[in-house]
Amino acid sequence: MTRDEDSEDTRARFKSIMDAEFGEPEPFNLTEAMDRAEPDEPDEPFVPPRPPVPVPTGVWLACSILLGFGVVTGLAALFGAPVRRLGLGPWAVTAFVAGLVLLLANLPRHRDEDDDGARV
Repeated sequence: MTRDEDSEDTRARFKSIMDAEFGEPEPFNLTEAMDRAEPDEPDEPFVPPRPPVPVPTGVWLACSILLGFGVVTGLAALFGAPVRRLGLGPWAVTAFVAGLVLLLANLPRHRDEDDDGARV
């Protein structure tokens, strides 16, 4: 017996043993397999907890106060409050401009090359 004949004989005996034990194999059907499979986890999406709101400190607090004073005073004047009579007009404009300049002056001037910008 040659090696090829021995190999064929072994394959034929193995196939007869497998057919006797398990029968003819069914072709794989993905749809049926998906229907029979149980889900690993429930279908509820993960909702992360809300992070706490950061409290501005230092320069950012000063910017917020100056911009807030300018905007609130401007809106008050727009709706008829006696801002001009109280002498708050120039102070409001100065506060708004100072807050805006301070805010823009403290923005980052460069971008980190290793940072893709995504925040999680």
